[in-house]
Amino acid sequence: MSRNNAMTRSLLLSSLSLLGLLFVPSSASAESFSAKVVSVPDGDSLNIVRSPGGKSEKVILYGIDCPEMGQEFGQEARAFTDGACYKKEVKIEESGKDSKGRIVGIIFLADGTNLNQQLVEKGLAWWSDKYAPNDKTLKDLFTAAKTQKVGLWASATKPVPPWLFRNGEKTVGAQIRPKE
Repeated sequence: MSRNNAMTRSLLLSSLSLLGLLFVPSSASAESFSAKVVSVPDGDSLNIVRSPGGKSEKVILYGIDCPEMGQEFGQEARAFTDGACYKKEVKIEESGKDSKGRIVGIIFLADGTNLNQQLVEKGLAWWSDKYAPNDKTLKDLFTAAKTQKVGLWASATKPVPPWLFRNGEKTVGAQIRPKE
């Protein structure tokens, strides 16, 4: 490889690394707050109120994607989330907002349990390698759930990722693979 090509490649890799850091949520700048869960529309979203009489806000769980309500295990994912936090105070570590202005966050239950991680560990959610590519814990929990055939991974049918299901590809049996 010529010296110019090596320098160009090195510069490009450095630029991409810096660019990648800009899109990783920083826990140092993340806002944390407590709120009461007032409804659970599905496994990976909550409606919360920060103070009595406050307005309802929607929270999307960071780094995961649960099956949709019309999908196999959609009801189970919702029931698990509902049982864990409905009408309870939770701590939310906000990672930002999505394109629709909804809060994206990590949910901590009263005992300190990370609900996002628990859903993946129980085989009730996919780890989102698109939105949380550097979350090693979610990745490891996802891999373990699949390997141990927990939750939706124990199903006789091939699980369809919710992002494909939402787009109308309901019969496609695709899976994401962790990036190495």
